[in-house]
Amino acid sequence: MKQAVSVVEADLVKAYKSEVAGVQLFKGLLWLQSTEHQQLCSLLILLEQQTQAGLLDLLQRRQIRAGSLLFSKVGGFSYGFALACLPWKLSLRVLMHSADPYLHLFRRLQAQSAPEDHEFLTYLVAHEEALLSFLQQEINGDSEPAVRQIRGMMRKSVDPQPAKIS
Repeated sequence: MKQAVSVVEADLVKAYKSEVAGVQLFKGLLWLQSTEHQQLCSLLILLEQQTQAGLLDLLQRRQIRAGSLLFSKVGGFSYGFALACLPWKLSLRVLMHSADPYLHLFRRLQAQSAPEDHEFLTYLVAHEEALLSFLQQEINGDSEPAVRQIRGMMRKSVDPQPAKIS
């Protein structure tokens, strides 16, 4: 018999799958971009991968299974590739609207967090705020402050190379 999944567990799985999709989205967005935009996407891929790893660790500590990631991976990459076909700033505007609901999800998780998870879930909110800030600043033509903020969130100082498409 299946056990009922709590709302928090379901939200954690949704958050994890969103980060899996996010990695693939930025890999898809790499296509058809200038070298500068590819480097920005590569930085965002690294941020999403770092966050994905943290969420996976949290799920494993709580013994929560995420289930299949196929739709998250394929959907994220397809969405990113579709965005790559749009002009850069328009794709960022669309992405901003897509990312906003996840900020609400992450804030809800942070508010409901167990004390031992609070630090990571605070990071999760900060990660999404940094992403949204980057998108807005890039649309406005000066993303350097947001890029510095994102680099500061990375565990290691990394000068990203364009990511491989996989």
